[in-house]
Amino acid sequence: MATIYLALLPWRRHMAAELARLNKETEARQKEEHRLVDLRGALTKAQDDVARSPGDAAAHLRLAAQYHSVGRMEDAVQQAETAAGLQQKDTAALLLLADIQQHAHHYDAAIRAYKTALARQPDNLQASVGLSYLYIMFGWPQEADGILEPAVRANPQNPQIKVALALAYLQQNRYKEGERLLLEVRQIAPQDAALWTPLVHLYNTNNRYSEAAAVGRDALTLLPQNVALIDEVGQSYYHLNAYPEALQSFDRALALNPGDIGAHYYRGLCYQRQNQLEKAIGELELVLGHSPDFERTRQILGTLYMQSHRAAEGQRILAEAKSANIKSQERTRAGYLVANQPRSAVAHWQMAQIYLVDRDVNRAVVELVKTLELDPNQEQARSLLARLQADKARTP
Repeated sequence: MATIYLALLPWRRHMAAELARLNKETEARQKEEHRLVDLRGALTKAQDDVARSPGDAAAHLRLAAQYHSVGRMEDAVQQAETAAGLQQKDTAALLLLADIQQHAHHYDAAIRAYKTALARQPDNLQASVGLSYLYIMFGWPQEADGILEPAVRANPQNPQIKVALALAYLQQNRYKEGERLLLEVRQIAPQDAALWTPLVHLYNTNNRYSEAAAVGRDALTLLPQNVALIDEVGQSYYHLNAYPEALQSFDRALALNPGDIGAHYYRGLCYQRQNQLEKAIGELELVLGHSPDFERTRQILGTLYMQSHRAAEGQRILAEAKSANIKSQERTRAGYLVANQPRSAVAHWQMAQIYLVDRDVNRAVVELVKTLELDPNQEQARSLLARLQADKARTP
């Protein structure tokens, strides 16, 4: 009997683990079902409130927020626009509208909403920070500086504004100024690690890997499930040649987010450094399949193929890497011009062309609008913008 019992132990453990997994999945599914029921109930109530009081801006705002929460972005935009029309002096509806438009990737509309809010209330910090983050996202750091530097002077203890300005400085390689601001933020809000974690990236960028790892470890005690932060710490370990610690970090990130391409990429680099070529190839092939332009994936994978006596594949991948590198350099040059010549219509026109090659119409529209703002006589930009907007209007 004892022999039979021992033989059954692995099976019992497997069944217990499987039962635990099923129970966890059932619990998660039930929670999601309850959440959806609650959302539908709140949405129905918000719709009824608008039907009863169509002139109530607050009712339209609540309905816009409910549509946003269930992913009905166009309906959310419509309700927020109605609320903004009813609130000619207030900014609350405009701020929600800007947030919704940004989530819907309608970046030009989001910029307009933030600008309108600031025209109504020039000292509105939420609008200032929101607009600045959009400028940073588009690589317009000097435009962000113009908004944030006066705001920081007026609000020296506001950590959110300082973080935004620090990010604008980092885009301009003004690392000392960015570091100073982020250290001040850490002092003001030591428990709000999400605000000062950009320090880790700053230190990694400047080859200060020991400092990056130390700050990252501190932040992870407060944000243990922040995948981007875990990746940054893993990169610090990689550059410190601490490969076991790096791999442990990337494994942790992948346990939280199996689709984390950056973690797979750096796992591949760790294996390459350890001369485990097959494992390195496996990780980088996964990255290539999902995001071929990520970092130096093609270049490194092609080199690994050549080292593994897979010459034909290596030559093909290296040729692709060379072609992709040419495109990347064009994109980098265009971004550099926009960042350093923000008042140049030519620079913004060139950036619009880059976005169109990448099929990123929403970002191209922003650059075309900026081109025409700086040079109203640029007929090519006007014609192209009109065509893109007409195409978007026809898209359901």
